[in-house]
Amino acid sequence: MTSADNGLQFQLCPLSSLTPHEHYNEQEARAIADDIIRNREIRDPLLIDLRRKIILDGHHRFAALKDILELHQAPCYLIDYDGPDISVYSWREDIAVTKSVVIAAASSGKLLPEKTSRHELRLETRSRPTLLSLLR
Repeated sequence: MTSADNGLQFQLCPLSSLTPHEHYNEQEARAIADDIIRNREIRDPLLIDLRRKIILDGHHRFAALKDILELHQAPCYLIDYDGPDISVYSWREDIAVTKSVVIAAASSGKLLPEKTSRHELRLETRSRPTLLSLLR
């Protein structure tokens, strides 16, 4: 399933093809998994680098779907991370974050601490509820 939504490409992606760049908090991931089960859907797609399949936003949702619920796919918005429609900043004063830092963390497996990067889009994203049954 692929479609365009406000300039972003929407697609169901295999979770095994996605690469994190940050750690996640297990308690928060479990709370998200509980919400997904209760509602039988996930509302917000993950934000993914189109070329490298790096998770830019949605590490807790990714962990909820893959590690806790043991699903196989995730709803994703794909974006050209090398393009001008996305910027990255740090939530932390002690860690400077650039796109190169995010790519290096994902490539090396030396993940950044949770909630380090903050990605800002120049494109509008919308909630896009996806039924849990489609992700099995």
